[in-house]
Amino acid sequence: MCIMKEMSKQFIGLRIQSIRRNQKITQSKLAEACEVSVEAISNIERGVNYPSFENLKNICRFLNCPLSDILDFTDNVSKKRLNMETRSITAIRQLSDSKLEVALRILEVL
Repeated sequence: MCIMKEMSKQFIGLRIQSIRRNQKITQSKLAEACEVSVEAISNIERGVNYPSFENLKNICRFLNCPLSDILDFTDNVSKKRLNMETRSITAIRQLSDSKLEVALRILEVL
């Protein structure tokens, strides 16, 4: 149980860190937006502490991502894959409808 708890803290932290980095946002900017210290963000990202619900809500709001992007524990993915998936989601959200349709067709062929 204790190992699972530590893994979930690290998983949440890695997800937040990956989304933040993919958006080229510093820990300092995220901390300022969430009205917490840089150390608090660092501790969350390193899996030292869980974010409070209020902080998690503020992090999601600032990073413009749904809570499910951070809390989805349905798969055990590598750090590299998690980073690639997060980058893909970020890129997809920036596409126009017509470009998204083309991207979807390409992915379906793969």
